[in-house]
Amino acid sequence: MHTIRVQNSHAASLLVQLNGEDATETIPVRCFPWTHKDRYISLRTLQNTEVLFIETLQSLDEASRVAIESVLRKLDFLLVVTRVNYIHIEYEIRNWGVETCQGPYQFQTKLDDWPQTINATSLLIQDVSGNLLKIEDTQKLDAHSQKLLW
Repeated sequence: MHTIRVQNSHAASLLVQLNGEDATETIPVRCFPWTHKDRYISLRTLQNTEVLFIETLQSLDEASRVAIESVLRKLDFLLVVTRVNYIHIEYEIRNWGVETCQGPYQFQTKLDDWPQTINATSLLIQDVSGNLLKIEDTQKLDAHSQKLLW
């Protein structure tokens, strides 16, 4: 049995401390079957290495459970970016125009806010309104989109 401490870190990540060791930044990932929203959660590093597998959220202390549920709720409502049409910088704001699985979308990020790396090929972007967008695989984007991102 692990003694864990989980707290919110960024929009979609958690700091996890196991048995008093140094805290590790993780992303919660639902495992199959996805119909069990409170069961089978993998906490993975930004390099996609599993740190902890949670069979049921009910086995955690309340603070850890609430932190994980909060991040999972945010991740459940992601817009998935399929193309970046433009990124324009204006004063302290970056204006984005993208295509998503849900349709075209325009948003803004602070100039200092860069996409968060989820793993080697995935990015997470939080706009100034708190909405989350995910780029599943940067390598599968067209050349124009990749050029704008890098």
